[in-house]
Amino acid sequence: MKSKRLISLSLMFGLTAGLFASVFSINNQVEAVNASSWTAYTHYDGATYYNDISDTLTGSSLTSALRTLNNSKKKRNGGYNALLKDDFWARYTDFDSNSSYSQDTTHDLPYSNKIVSFYSGNVATNASGMNREHVWPKSKGGNLVEADSHMARPTLTSENSSRGNSFYVEGMKSTSQGWDPAMESWGDETYRGDAARIIFYCAMANGSLTLVDKPSDDNDNNTMGKLSDILRWNLTYSVKQREMNRNEAVEAIQGNRNPFIDHPEYACKIWGDTNSATREACGIAPTPSISISKTSATLEVGAITTISASSSDSSQISWTTSNESVVSLSATSSDSGSSITLTAAGAGSATVTAKATISGTEYSKSCQVTVNGGAEIESISLNVTEKTLKPADRVQLRVTVNPSDAKRPTFVWSSSNEAVASVDANGLVTATGIGDCEIVVKTSDNKFSAKCVIHVNNGSAPSGCGGNVVATSVILSSLSLLGVGILLIKRKFIK
Repeated sequence: MKSKRLISLSLMFGLTAGLFASVFSINNQVEAVNASSWTAYTHYDGATYYNDISDTLTGSSLTSALRTLNNSKKKRNGGYNALLKDDFWARYTDFDSNSSYSQDTTHDLPYSNKIVSFYSGNVATNASGMNREHVWPKSKGGNLVEADSHMARPTLTSENSSRGNSFYVEGMKSTSQGWDPAMESWGDETYRGDAARIIFYCAMANGSLTLVDKPSDDNDNNTMGKLSDILRWNLTYSVKQREMNRNEAVEAIQGNRNPFIDHPEYACKIWGDTNSATREACGIAPTPSISISKTSATLEVGAITTISASSSDSSQISWTTSNESVVSLSATSSDSGSSITLTAAGAGSATVTAKATISGTEYSKSCQVTVNGGAEIESISLNVTEKTLKPADRVQLRVTVNPSDAKRPTFVWSSSNEAVASVDANGLVTATGIGDCEIVVKTSDNKFSAKCVIHVNNGSAPSGCGGNVVATSVILSSLSLLGVGILLIKRKFIK
């Protein structure tokens, strides 16, 4: 016969002195006991359990506070191994409350041998044909929390293999692209909410587990997701009585509760501001902000550059410069725009600021600009002054400005014979034909110049003056040998 109240608030069981000694040790070690001997921990205290958790906490601060509370409350493990065999916790944690059940007056808990399968709601007697489901897959770090009764759930064997170890992803039925219980013919979409709140619990309970907003992660990073989907599931599929029953039973067995069952809003307070998708899932407005493409820049006098900015709500951007004699803005600088052109007008420093008004508040980001005026140029030189190439060979010429702190001007490059070698605007020389030429670089004001002599041949003996020297040497050698021969003949006849 059903109890008038599924969860009785009248019976509370104390701990023996020996149990206190083992549970509340200095190291807060978690105890493991058999069902035949376990004593119920304090439970049915959801109204006071979170008294020390401030309503103002968010993000990692809320996670840390909940983890501290969880560690202090958890006294033993129910766990994966005991879920369906040995201690058989499932009769307390996952019994079918829609059929007849009994009340265990020793532990003040309802129980039944009718066990509900996770994801489908189908019922098995004495867990016949059931497996244990790692809601956080073991291969993705679920082994770190498998001793925790809040993680493992009983599932019919015929339903258990469908998911594999994939992330929860709405609308998917593939181990590589994610899995959604609602996509199975036997699946009950309301279990989306149950699954989400268990995943949140695991990430809170163990700091080595992380939630990510993507459908898979094959890097063995102990991650689960898809975060934006499970955040939405948590809000769309409200906490069911089956979860409340389970939370009470697990607390009686272990001493700790799943805070995301008691306070589903904690999930968005912790992970809702992760990205635009999670903010949308949680109904969180973007944090007002403005970003800028450059926060610093160094220019030479006369140089031009462009920077851009954007605001979190696409508000218009306005631009200002702190010193127009150093950095001037484009003619439309007074207008709103996402980008602006800067011209280095004179030596010195200036601050260029982008501003946007978001919800009545002004936000800004700045770029610190340094303009080098430099000393007057005395000369320029090239890194290579003469080079022999073969057709299609290349050589990079670079200009040195003297003195080194002189302002760097604009350079103009030219070739005395494009049919022999060409040069681009950056000083890259390409051999185009046989012969000699000069590559000349000049400052744009024609005050200074430097040159490199280029010889292009096909790899054989060079023509011109060099070739004549070789020929002359051969002739002289031949004449010398002829002379020696004549001398020997003459001596012979004299004898």
